[in-house]
Amino acid sequence: MKKVKEFIEEHKMKIAGVIACGVSCGIGVYAGYSYCMRHNTVLDDDIIKHVIDDAVKRYDNWTSAYGVCIDDGYNSTELGKIGEKMMKIGIPSDKVFTHFIAIGKPENK
Repeated sequence: MKKVKEFIEEHKMKIAGVIACGVSCGIGVYAGYSYCMRHNTVLDDDIIKHVIDDAVKRYDNWTSAYGVCIDDGYNSTELGKIGEKMMKIGIPSDKVFTHFIAIGKPENK
C-alpha cells in the first residue's frame, strides 16, 4: 500500500490530467449525444449514411455543403437530371421533396 501511495504522490499531476481528460471526453460525448437526440440529427438511415460517407471519402474530409428548405417543394419530374436519376432508382414521380442538401468540393482547402 505504501508503494501505491508513493506512486500516486509522485504522479498525481499526470493522474489528474488523465482523469480531467476522461471526464471532459465523457461530457463531450454526452453533450453531443444529447444534442443529436433532442434535434433528431442521428443519421441511421443507410442511404443518407452512404451519401455522407461517400462525400467524406471523395473530398478527403473537406466539403462544402449548401441546404435549402422549400415550403411547397418539388416532385421528381421538376428536379431535372437529379429527378431523372431518382426516378430510375424507383422514387415515384409524384413524391414531393421540400428539403435539399448539396455537398461538393470546397473552393479552398
